[in-house]
Amino acid sequence: MSRFQLIFTIILIVLGVGGAIAFAVSKSTSSSSTATQVVMWGTLNNDLMTNFLSKASSDHRDTVNVSYVQKKPVTFESDLIAALARGTGPDLILLPQDLIIKQLDKYYPIPYANYSERTFKDSFIPEGELYLTADGVVGLPFSVDPMVMYWNRDIFSNAGVPLPPTTWSDFFTLVPKFTIKDQSGNITQSTIAFGESSNVTHFKDIIALLTLQAGSTLTQYDSLGNLKS
Repeated sequence: MSRFQLIFTIILIVLGVGGAIAFAVSKSTSSSSTATQVVMWGTLNNDLMTNFLSKASSDHRDTVNVSYVQKKPVTFESDLIAALARGTGPDLILLPQDLIIKQLDKYYPIPYANYSERTFKDSFIPEGELYLTADGVVGLPFSVDPMVMYWNRDIFSNAGVPLPPTTWSDFFTLVPKFTIKDQSGNITQSTIAFGESSNVTHFKDIIALLTLQAGSTLTQYDSLGNLKS
């Protein structure tokens, strides 16, 4: 190969590599610019959600790009209301369930004609039915934080009880075995360590859970279709 041919070949290679890089960059820029930009607000950890969204949307980057904004729980509601008033609210909201009823007038429910109640119930756990209204689905369950009751193995062993109860009715038989009082009648050991609402972090959730398990719905619709608590 002559010197001229060698130089000419090197030039072609450089131009080829440069063209390939330019095409790749152009395609990436074009894809990102044409993808729909969606903003999501929530109170969950930013790093956790960003990593999750990155993996969940890996197959749809050319069509949609979801960016997550972490908000403080104490200011989430006020930030959301202010943003909606300005017309700059997020496209998606990870809303705590306790704000469902309070801010219900700000949502557009998914009509059952588009997403049937049967499909919803087949897709999510029963607790998700909190999002079902007379007009449709006001939200889709994203995560669940179940309540857990811990039991003290030593207390059970000292009372001669080998296993924890499996139903609420079993607690009635445990009360006389576990409850200990002093000579003045003061309780020094209780079967369930409940105090006042001030020292039970999730006392509202516990009361709601017990009420639901007893058969109450906590909320109902009036004759006009308005949801009442």
